[in-house]
Amino acid sequence: MSKCSKRNEDIVAKFRSGMTLEAIGQEYGVSRQRVQQIIQMYGLSRDSGGVSANRSNKLEMIADLCRKGRTVTEIAQETACKHTFVTKSLKQLGLKARTPAQRKYGDESAIISFASRSQSLRDMAKLMGVNEHSLGRYLNRHYPEILKRISKRPTSEESEQRKLMVKQMLAEGKAPKEIAQDLKLNLPTLKAWMKYNHVS
Repeated sequence: MSKCSKRNEDIVAKFRSGMTLEAIGQEYGVSRQRVQQIIQMYGLSRDSGGVSANRSNKLEMIADLCRKGRTVTEIAQETACKHTFVTKSLKQLGLKARTPAQRKYGDESAIISFASRSQSLRDMAKLMGVNEHSLGRYLNRHYPEILKRISKRPTSEESEQRKLMVKQMLAEGKAPKEIAQDLKLNLPTLKAWMKYNHVS
């Protein structure tokens, strides 16, 4: 077998594996048109490989990564495709990738599970290891009924109990910083609450 025919067979094999005409031409030091002529000599059309084969492989990879729960951005990075190509491909395949928020907070069953074990939004955020405010915004947009359930305002009786507790701690000589730590509040929140409720 001559060197030329060996090279041509390598070119055809690379084209079938999904390599583009330009990339093959650069590798072998020939023009894109010459690569196309070689491929045609072997009875292949442009649809037999190159971008078409590459696209088919990419679609399979995109579908697989989507089923594994990746976001569009993660799929684009892992497949070296543009974000728009991934989005269009998923739409064409009838698949929907997880959003970054879903990835961060979990699906509906995870949200419900965390909410059932939480007394407040703060508790839920701590359990999930996420920011309380961003979780609140996410729940407000996607699960407002869960947010209402865990964001109940304390009753007047609970507020009175808290007032008495804070007054007692102050009488014991505790500083606001210590009280805030005991009540698991941040200091500015406690100070604002004390000012609002006339506790000093």
